[in-house]
Amino acid sequence: MNKFELFLQGDSMWPTLKDGQRIQCIFLEKDPELGDIIFFKENDEYIIHRVINLSPLITKGDRTYNYEFPSQIFGIVHSENSFKRTKAYFSKLMLVKNPIRYFALVLLVFLAITTRNRI
Repeated sequence: MNKFELFLQGDSMWPTLKDGQRIQCIFLEKDPELGDIIFFKENDEYIIHRVINLSPLITKGDRTYNYEFPSQIFGIVHSENSFKRTKAYFSKLMLVKNPIRYFALVLLVFLAITTRNRI
């Protein structure tokens, strides 16, 4: 298994990956899966984002609203942290256009239920 290390620049993958964090990538040996974090080149820029769709392949940063359609993939990000947990969590969040609105809606429903029980 061929690996290489990178230092992340930027916060598009926050909170999963942080600016300045050292990460390991495994050279691509198989097609990425839904939720994988991949390292690719697009328009002369190197990007690390999460796979949110397989056909066609679409990626997105956990903190951004922009989508990419990568053509030149180098590898899959591997870390000591378990990305399996965050894969499922963020894949579900990608179904919601704006995670902040989703959180606000869940909070309002929770407050409505707890307040109604007090009356």
